[in-house]
Amino acid sequence: MKLMRKLSKFFSPKVHLKSGGYLVINATEALVAIDVNSGRATRERHIDSTALKTNLEAAQEVAKQVRIRDLSGLVVIDFIDMNEVRHNIAVEKRLKESLAMDRARIQVGRISQFGLLEMSRQRLRSSILEASSSRCPYCEGSGLMRSKESLSVQLIRILEEFSQTYSESNPLTVNLDSALGFYLLSHKRDALNLLQDSKGKDFSL
Repeated sequence: MKLMRKLSKFFSPKVHLKSGGYLVINATEALVAIDVNSGRATRERHIDSTALKTNLEAAQEVAKQVRIRDLSGLVVIDFIDMNEVRHNIAVEKRLKESLAMDRARIQVGRISQFGLLEMSRQRLRSSILEASSSRCPYCEGSGLMRSKESLSVQLIRILEEFSQTYSESNPLTVNLDSALGFYLLSHKRDALNLLQDSKGKDFSL
């Protein structure tokens, strides 16, 4: 069970920090975005010191995560905003020190006025996520699927275009996912009826 929990952490985008903050890691084709959030750490009274403490811990954890997850290419880290330049320098130093044990070639930039730090990491092999997963055929890896409303509108437009050239006397049969079909009949029945009447065609869903 302990091994399974450890393995599952490799695939979770959220990484908790001891300070109460957490990282959110989002790997895309273009770059790896890592967002640092203060979380429960914001309950402390001194915001500046809390931001520094969380960012220092985050810098160390980022170095660990890019190594064990084999993240490569452009990595953009969105640190918590800090008011003092010396705090930014301290976080940059902590990150570089923590990356020293990584055998991949790494270039580290500076924290910008927006709290962003860019770094690049050499690709040694496929990341854990790439090696152990496949792209979703429905969302193409975006993690997003079109809503039933959007699909329904598109389908009605397709039916309208297709019915102009459909010359058979038999009803036009459309095979749909049951949930989408139910949505169409529940929310777009009037539009379907209007289309059937105007085109003189029958549709079978």
